[in-house]
Amino acid sequence: MEITLQNLVTSTKPIVYYLLFTLFYAFFKLNKQKTNNKLLIAVLVLMMLTEVLCVGFDINGYRRDIKLLYNFSIPLHNIIWLLILYRNINMKLLAKFLSIFYILFSVITNLFHSLVFYNYSYLMVVGAFIYLVLFIAESFYELQKENFAFFSSNIFILLFSPILLFLGLSIGFGFRSTALMSNKVFGIELYDFISHFTNIVYYSFINLYIYREKRNQIGN
Repeated sequence: MEITLQNLVTSTKPIVYYLLFTLFYAFFKLNKQKTNNKLLIAVLVLMMLTEVLCVGFDINGYRRDIKLLYNFSIPLHNIIWLLILYRNINMKLLAKFLSIFYILFSVITNLFHSLVFYNYSYLMVVGAFIYLVLFIAESFYELQKENFAFFSSNIFILLFSPILLFLGLSIGFGFRSTALMSNKVFGIELYDFISHFTNIVYYSFINLYIYREKRNQIGN
């Protein structure tokens, strides 16, 4: 099918426009000399490319290719977030070990199950679990030190940004029940409801980080 403006608009989910806004906001407002900011922009670019390719595949009827695309984009997304986390927490040895484990797990899973369309569900759940464990461990570490300023810092906002996304998509992928995910909440299928809600929160926290980062830069 030919890609036209009409079917492009029809196939593009509203949340993609929020992602596009967030990407431009990050690109024009963040100090790109900072590694954290470069990694964050890389995450947003990856997600934008994934969404664009998904729309193209959907218009042309290549639904299977969308699932295969997720097998590679989801682990890349999670690895970048693990790298951001690694750079900003104290337990670097544990973070490095678990990150290397996840990279190996992702490569092996896709290498030996390259034709399985639902690899991305395992890759999301495992990656999310590792991130959550490290995030919670770091939070307890900061609490033990009574470093309460950490929880109001911009770094905390950055590290917290994907938490709800990881939780929501892990629940959605973890059940792997089409019937359950097809149930409707407020007239929307449960999977779409979880996906849209968690992505809105995800991008909103990222935008808050960008705003505060820019404000701190002006203040300095």
